[in-house]
Amino acid sequence: MAARSSRAERAAARAAASRAGSAELGSTAPDDSTCWICHEHGASPLLRECACRGADAGWVHLGCLVNAAKHNPKSWFECRICKQDYYGRTMLGLARALWDEMRSLNPNASERLFAANYLADALSSAGDYSAALPLFEEVLAVRRRSIGSSKMLTLISCHNLADCLCAMENFARALPLAEEALSGKLKLRGEEDPGTMATRSLLSVVHYGLKAYQAALPLARETLERERVTLPPRHPDLLTSINNLAVRAPPLGLVVLLGLDRLLLWSFLVVLLVCFLIPFLARFFACAQE
Repeated sequence: MAARSSRAERAAARAAASRAGSAELGSTAPDDSTCWICHEHGASPLLRECACRGADAGWVHLGCLVNAAKHNPKSWFECRICKQDYYGRTMLGLARALWDEMRSLNPNASERLFAANYLADALSSAGDYSAALPLFEEVLAVRRRSIGSSKMLTLISCHNLADCLCAMENFARALPLAEEALSGKLKLRGEEDPGTMATRSLLSVVHYGLKAYQAALPLARETLERERVTLPPRHPDLLTSINNLAVRAPPLGLVVLLGLDRLLLWSFLVVLLVCFLIPFLARFFACAQE
């Protein structure tokens, strides 16, 4: 696809950064390393997909993590050593294990909804969007039924489902969901809330995918302008918005030249006049006088 949604980009960026750091030290556990939970090397692979660094820090068996998480719920998604979220195989393995624990609960149970959404996020981050889609759909349907369509949790589910559909290039189905999420977040949280800006960016991506460039451009610009004010210069969301606008520039520029953005069109004509037409006329009159 031409452009990815903001959530997928951020997840991929975090994973890539962590993998790059781990690669410098070696992505395979040293022969003498041990699991920080059971203190054994063991037969199963030792994983380290978090922010832990050093030759020995952070290596762990997935099975040990699952057992530990049953006693400390925060361990389902966060490393107890570096306090950063897991990614990759570790995140997906934990998410599958949590879903196995919770899937038999009442469909409206908050624990089951959390587990379904966590697994959907993990599958989406791994690029398995077709497997994530029914889970995102189920969470949204349950939240619409149980708490209503105007609540923030429901709007977040609308965003997540639209994001997944966008990654699958099903832009037509993603459009009403992204529009609903943005409208609701603007009412509940306002223009400068990070969640609102993320959904505005997603809606821009959807319009871009539908080749509705005139609708995509102001959304992308507004997101970037607000993030420049509210976020640090190197914040991942801000950099994503800059990249998104840059990626969309060629087709959007063509739309401008076709007259759909009058201000930029007149600017282009002025530049054209100054750079080409005036020097050409000057040479023409100089030749005529000779």
